[in-house]
Amino acid sequence: MPYVQYSLNYPAADLGDAFGATAGRPNPHRGQDVAPDGGGSVYAIADGTLVWDWYSAGLGNVAVIAHADGKFSGYCHMAHESPLTIGSPVARNQAIGEIGATGSLQNGRHLHFTVATSMAGAAGGFNVIDPMTWIAAHSATASVLASSAGTPLGVSPAAMFTSTQYDGEPGPIYWTKVQSELAARGWYTNNGVPCTIDGKPGPVTHHGHARLQAAILNERRGNLPRTTTEEDGIPGPVFWTLAQTIGRAYGYAWGIDGIPGPNTEEALYKLTAEWLNKYGR
Repeated sequence: MPYVQYSLNYPAADLGDAFGATAGRPNPHRGQDVAPDGGGSVYAIADGTLVWDWYSAGLGNVAVIAHADGKFSGYCHMAHESPLTIGSPVARNQAIGEIGATGSLQNGRHLHFTVATSMAGAAGGFNVIDPMTWIAAHSATASVLASSAGTPLGVSPAAMFTSTQYDGEPGPIYWTKVQSELAARGWYTNNGVPCTIDGKPGPVTHHGHARLQAAILNERRGNLPRTTTEEDGIPGPVFWTLAQTIGRAYGYAWGIDGIPGPNTEEALYKLTAEWLNKYGR
């Protein structure tokens, strides 16, 4: 029988190091380890969209799913890349890969599961939250429901100011302005049907958000290579190299290597928020 992970009646014997564990570690554990005998399939914990399928030196083969509440679940040390294509919709309990032992941080075959507030965070172990707490909060439904957010009655997105350029943490106003800009560009539809501008980031918002950020980066790129992310919505090394280079004006002070980290994303959010406040619809 396939190994179905993360049910809340999960046998305690199948759970490895918990989130925040410190025993034998130089830093607190940033996810939940699951170590079933004999391995098995990796299953999505909630509905969403596959947005990342990459090999990391430390975490091995990593798949990341974007969920409707703006959180991202990461599945690390998988045996192989996911057979799914980036951008594919994923249903709760759908198999997305196999448990493995890839990456230098593995200590035997197991799954390292993360939940984070950013895509790169879920893949890299930063901006993380306790995954078991998140699972418990969303266990009653087959889909993770977005939290309540929206535009104040009678106020247009253009009149709303997002402070994200200062704090680096996207909120409802930021996402409302993103959605409004995407709608104006014709990038905010689901199978041709316009989506609601409600400040609740979901897969369509995140996909369009990457396209918008790429367009902003290309406006600022100077003589640097052009990223095609505005066309496919999938950030790649050129996208992140541009984000890091231009991000130096927004607090990024680390190496320019095309590999996203928390400081890369924070600088990019600040750049995007500044652009939205100045030019957004």
